[in-house]
Amino acid sequence: MNIVKLHGRFKDDDSSSVEGQIRWLQKQGFLQNQIDQAIITVYGDIERGETPMVFFCKGKELEKKYQLYNEPHPSRPWNGEKIVTGWDLDQTLLREAKRARTKDLSAVIKNIEHFEAGLRTKWEKDRKKGFFKKLLRRNG
Repeated sequence: MNIVKLHGRFKDDDSSSVEGQIRWLQKQGFLQNQIDQAIITVYGDIERGETPMVFFCKGKELEKKYQLYNEPHPSRPWNGEKIVTGWDLDQTLLREAKRARTKDLSAVIKNIEHFEAGLRTKWEKDRKKGFFKKLLRRNG
């Protein structure tokens, strides 16, 4: 995948380079793996021709979905905006980076919950064995 070439499709006078997008996401506080995931997802979709399209019905926005350029029907849901300019591309990268960060943080929370459950189980076993009473007698 040639990211710079794909980025060139949306480059305009006001948009930054790919390197600029990475620096911008780093300044937003994203970890490198989250930035990598966002870039791979967004530019991978663009490379496959999956760009977001907006469908209208009687002047009202009906739904937003990805649509391959050669498919008559939309595929998976799309919650973003149509990518036309470099700014749109930046915002799409930002949304994907946020999604990656949320996924990472959800995994951290699950690990904390699993660790805490293990401690709680151990504490309960120790309590049933009388470990804490013995410890208090020994130190008290």
